[in-house]
Amino acid sequence: MKNKVSTIKPSAVIAPIGGRAVSRRVTQQVRTLRYGIGSNVGHPPAKKTLWIFGAGASVHLGFPLSFNFFSESIRLLTSKFTKANDLSVRFDNLTRSDGKRPTKADFARVKTDPLFAFQEMGLWDYMMPTHDDEVVFQYLLNAWKQLPTLLCSIGLSLAPKDILNRNPENLIDEIRQLAVIRNKRNYTKKARVDAISCIQTIYFYTLSHFNEQARKQVKPARSLYDDFVKAIDIEGGHQVISFNYDTALDEAFFWHFTKSWEYGGLDLAGVNGHPVGPGVKADVIFIKPHGSLNLLRCNKCARAHLQWFRRYLPTGVGQQSADNRRCVHCTEALPGRPELMGQFVVPPLYDKKAIAQSKAAIRNAFSWAENVVAIGFSFPSQDAYFLKCMTDGLKRNKSRLVTLYIVGQNKNGAKLTKQQLLRNSLLQPFKKMLKVIAVDAGGFEGVQIGGRDIMA
Repeated sequence: MKNKVSTIKPSAVIAPIGGRAVSRRVTQQVRTLRYGIGSNVGHPPAKKTLWIFGAGASVHLGFPLSFNFFSESIRLLTSKFTKANDLSVRFDNLTRSDGKRPTKADFARVKTDPLFAFQEMGLWDYMMPTHDDEVVFQYLLNAWKQLPTLLCSIGLSLAPKDILNRNPENLIDEIRQLAVIRNKRNYTKKARVDAISCIQTIYFYTLSHFNEQARKQVKPARSLYDDFVKAIDIEGGHQVISFNYDTALDEAFFWHFTKSWEYGGLDLAGVNGHPVGPGVKADVIFIKPHGSLNLLRCNKCARAHLQWFRRYLPTGVGQQSADNRRCVHCTEALPGRPELMGQFVVPPLYDKKAIAQSKAAIRNAFSWAENVVAIGFSFPSQDAYFLKCMTDGLKRNKSRLVTLYIVGQNKNGAKLTKQQLLRNSLLQPFKKMLKVIAVDAGGFEGVQIGGRDIMA
């Protein structure tokens, strides 16, 4: 079959939802396939396929997994610290957490051992660079310093090891569960909100750094997301759900699609990033129920805005213009600046209004799909709402058999996810209808989607 060749001129920086676009014109030749898209992970041609991407799918771009996210965040932070040999401090009056006098070896270990660094946070003040104008570093540093105290204030006296070994979203969920016993303990709502906000700050700025690094890798090189988007049949047959906050897949769609597509309730035109009219049919439905690093929300009117190819910082420092954070509907400067947009990272079920449209889209996706391919997604317990949407959709699915292919980082991981999923009580009524297969593909790197037919 012949490839369809199109030349597009996408805008690289967009102030969408009716705003004035600030554009950088780029011409790129796009080659996509019309027919015959096959895959080694269970997408035969002419099948309706729903793709689900979890954190494991972004590992190839250098993003950390959930289990080591906090450790990698501290490693990122301490990489900015002064080297032990460059320190000009006397150790006579300094003590470690165990009361011992620190040595140069201890200061060197702070830069290489995240757990030790977290335990010996008192040494950080002596290692911080004298001049560092990187805003991400400053916000991340302040958040990590505040986290232990904030957790203690709500009754979570966790050892450093226990904190670093936690999935960030699991920790947020644990804090929210304290609301159930709020009448029995003197934990204020503000204390819980502050603790959650601190974790989200760590999450956001750590991801922001890795996102920028991934973007440097991808352009002009190609990512696996880039290959995936090129291989998608533009005549239909694909829907995508991504739980990742990074923008690697988003931008691959942006660069390579030449028609309109739908982004979690927002209708967008893939050519220039501007919204298209209501009811326009999308070539690919792209759902991100937890938000994204490039999706911001106005604190005044609650409208969502997309910020293509910008690195978002809450103070506006380092930006081309502070206007890139101003809501295009709320342009007047107000006391407290509520018209300036905030991050739109939405952990599961924590903002029901924000994910209401995405939940409906997830149900519709499962009622439509004949095949489901989950890559790097473990169907975690904190995403219980997703399993409910999944089963609600399967109830309306007219297919006799829906096949779910699970691609883990390795074969054992895929098998474990399959076992956990099949034990879930919500899926018991669908045992005859849903066939689950653990795929031995070696992670996303082993996934092939029409790759032999794709032209660079």
